[in-house]
Amino acid sequence: MSLNWPTAHPNHVPSYQLSGIPWVTSSVITATETRVIKFQAVSRNLTVKNNTAGTTAHISFTENGQKSANANYFTLNGSDALSEPIRCTKIFVSCSSGTPEISVIASLTCIQEHLLVLTGADGYGGIG
Repeated sequence: MSLNWPTAHPNHVPSYQLSGIPWVTSSVITATETRVIKFQAVSRNLTVKNNTAGTTAHISFTENGQKSANANYFTLNGSDALSEPIRCTKIFVSCSSGTPEISVIASLTCIQEHLLVLTGADGYGGIG
């Protein structure tokens, strides 16, 4: 009998049906940086909030998406939040005005494998 049991992978549906493992962080983003926020596993749900009024933050799923020529990011103005069921292992955060404090809460699965490499070069338009 084999001991090579199947493991959870990015398309393992039961991993997304379970309650996720909570993961939380807050960071102040300066005007000159692009902060990478990495998760220890694949996310099930993701909530990102800009806690600072009068500031603007840009959130993307690739570093290339942060470039103004590409503009493949979503914008969170002061006190805005986004909460969606998103599968990812990292996000990129930058700002265009002020010094926003960004809070991130992710619900993580037990999936340790990497997801697709998200680039615009592979035909996934609008990603980066």
